[in-house]
Amino acid sequence: MTKNKNKQGLGRASKLINKVFMTLFIFTGFIVISYLSIVKYVDSQLASKTNLPSINACLKVWSTRGLVTEPANRLNNANSIQSITHALNSGAQGVEIDVFFDVELDRFIVSHDRPYNLKNGHILTLSDVFSTIDTPAYYWLDFKKLTRLNESQVNQAVARLSLIVPSDSLRSNIYIESEHPIKLPPFQDKGFRTILDTQPLPVSFIGTRLIHNLYKIVFYFGDYSVMGIGYGEIDDPVYNHISESVLNHVPLFIYHVPNERKLIQRLSDQSNVKVLLNSDETANLFDVTDRRCKDKNIEQKSSS
Repeated sequence: MTKNKNKQGLGRASKLINKVFMTLFIFTGFIVISYLSIVKYVDSQLASKTNLPSINACLKVWSTRGLVTEPANRLNNANSIQSITHALNSGAQGVEIDVFFDVELDRFIVSHDRPYNLKNGHILTLSDVFSTIDTPAYYWLDFKKLTRLNESQVNQAVARLSLIVPSDSLRSNIYIESEHPIKLPPFQDKGFRTILDTQPLPVSFIGTRLIHNLYKIVFYFGDYSVMGIGYGEIDDPVYNHISESVLNHVPLFIYHVPNERKLIQRLSDQSNVKVLLNSDETANLFDVTDRRCKDKNIEQKSSS
């Protein structure tokens, strides 16, 4: 009797284990099929998307914090009106600027760090930049610590930026960058462009394709203007052959690109790459041109 009961107990346990494994198998299969289906749908939608931001289609190398001419005095020279003006006069179509929104001052402060980097002993505001520089340009605003602002503070920042940029045409030339997917849409609602900053894994990690695809899904359903991605290390790049395959229909702004002309030229020739930022603030490679412009007479301005 005892042996029979033990056999019956083992039989029930075996059936329960089989049931659990079957449930996990079905659930895993459902997740995988759903994931692949969403990726396929997103790819098809991105491939057919035509309302891309209007950016110079041929000259894609923008300036990183202006063109720095005094490396020894980098903190004072970078992100300054002088360096920004020098970059634009040297051929840059756009410039990346680091900004904080100071809630108490109700001002956008141009600085890479906090405490703020002073310019000639004074705080530089974004309003000062826009009111001083009259050269037509695109602006990539690297919005520092946007993730730390609450909803009310984000709305305050949107209101302030809208006040200092009243022109709709200029707003469409300003790109707000943040890794926070929820706090970017209020800026886009007011006519500014948005950059969803992403942090995928480098090519050496086995899960890099999965992470890239997940970012792509978030990007599509969030309806951001472009995706931002750091190039990474030259010998273990974040933007690599997997990125090129997975993100081939995603408009990309790539930053921290090593200062190598051949690499920058190759990236510039990719149709979905819209903007490149050199990792070297002192480098001037603004003359790098998408070679398809010469081969196929691509218009200098892409349609919006």
